[in-house]
Amino acid sequence: GRPLRGVARLPGARADGVLCFAVASMSAPSNWRAAPRIEAVMLMLPQEGGAHDLPERAVGPGCRLCPRRGCPARREPSLLPRAETGADGQALTG
Repeated sequence: GRPLRGVARLPGARADGVLCFAVASMSAPSNWRAAPRIEAVMLMLPQEGGAHDLPERAVGPGCRLCPRRGCPARREPSLLPRAETGADGQALTG
């Protein structure tokens, strides 16, 4: 697969974000009985000063523990108490 590079922003995390390098490849093709199996590898590093021109994505620790509401990638309801959050996952005040 094609390698990707970008910045991930976790809710409530420091402002720098995390620099991510990822690549995925098909390890088994699809057939009538199973979807294709895709294996992926990701390296995550603290974001340094020179990565500000990279695309950013709001991410979470996992659906069950993520405070982000309205996330298009959510696959399970959160276990956290419902609180109004902005697009960045931060609690809204006032």
